[in-house]
Amino acid sequence: MKKILFVVLATATACAHFTSREDPLAGRWRGVLHKGVMTNLVQFDFTRRGDGYRGNYWSPAPTGDPVPLSDIRVEPGVHFRVGSIGIFDGTLHGDTIEGTFNDGQGSGSFTMEKWPDFDNMNLAEGQAMVPELAPGDGTRARG
Repeated sequence: MKKILFVVLATATACAHFTSREDPLAGRWRGVLHKGVMTNLVQFDFTRRGDGYRGNYWSPAPTGDPVPLSDIRVEPGVHFRVGSIGIFDGTLHGDTIEGTFNDGQGSGSFTMEKWPDFDNMNLAEGQAMVPELAPGDGTRARG
């Protein structure tokens, strides 16, 4: 009986650990927003909390400060709201999310890439790591 209980607990723990690492949305994302002739470099951070997500948005414009995300959903596509900045809808393809956003004054498109979650990438409160455009490629971000 003790062996069965141990196997059940060990399996449950391993599955929980595997599931959290394999969450398709959780993690740090960097990318580019396009609206008309404007291009804005952005960073998103999504964290799994129980049966939902929490997250933040960073960008040099409009504030440069983290903005909390709300209404985060993954099924059937990725959907979230960035404060009063806008509503985002996209499609998750592995480590890439592509989609559109509406900021109340019109719509635009976005592309984001998931970045490794290194232990030493924790940011001081209010400090943001903002991506740069890759040379010759206005649609990809790099660190």
